[in-house]
Amino acid sequence: MLGYFYHLIFPREVLRGNILKISYVLSIIFVFNYLFGEGYQDLGIFNPAVNALFIILLPLSYLWFSRVHTLRIPLKRNPYFWISLGLVIPSLFGLFMYLSGDMLSRHYFIFFCQLQIVKLLFEVIGMLFVSLGFSLGGYVRFIGG
Repeated sequence: MLGYFYHLIFPREVLRGNILKISYVLSIIFVFNYLFGEGYQDLGIFNPAVNALFIILLPLSYLWFSRVHTLRIPLKRNPYFWISLGLVIPSLFGLFMYLSGDMLSRHYFIFFCQLQIVKLLFEVIGMLFVSLGFSLGGYVRFIGG
């Protein structure tokens, strides 16, 4: 769904098609990895890590696009900017936790729990940014591009 959302908001056709193709390919890879690779009995490393990378790269590409190209409204009124920022912030910290969480939970459990609390704080901040983006939805008609 995230790939389809960014497929709709990117004005360039080249980016739109590639985003949708990458989303479909990743979905198929995730299903095959779940069924035949890491399986359902283990938390897995590949699917959460690649998913976090995808959730980071799509919004970052839109943030880069909105920075490079002149939009007809200020960046602080752009709802897609706030939604993208709300997706990037928790995903950056979440990627670190996906990659190092297993080792941290075994050797430094207290520190792991503290990092989980910080991760949840970043997720709340991200949700607030996404909520702000939805509240600015009336400005979408002015974005142009």
